[in-house]
Amino acid sequence: MNAAFRAVLCILATASALAQLTATVRGKVSDERNQPIAGAKVVLRNAITGFEAKTATDGDGHYQLSNVPWQTYELSISKAGFQPRAQHAQVGHQRQ
Repeated sequence: MNAAFRAVLCILATASALAQLTATVRGKVSDERNQPIAGAKVVLRNAITGFEAKTATDGDGHYQLSNVPWQTYELSISKAGFQPRAQHAQVGHQRQ
């Protein structure tokens, strides 16, 4: 079975005491029938800065990455039996 899955991305921005802007990235991973996917590997990576954060989805398909610096990232999601998915994510930047 090589099913597809989708990710919902929510970014919450915060500012630390040292004025470094960071955010919390939250989301949910589900299949094409909108069923949650538990245990999916979630990786947020910036190739220029080298920053990388990893986690796995919980039993309800939710994930959370904290203290993510404001940058542009690639968000990758993978799990055996599903096609990997990647998308660009801008954390903390407002669109013009």
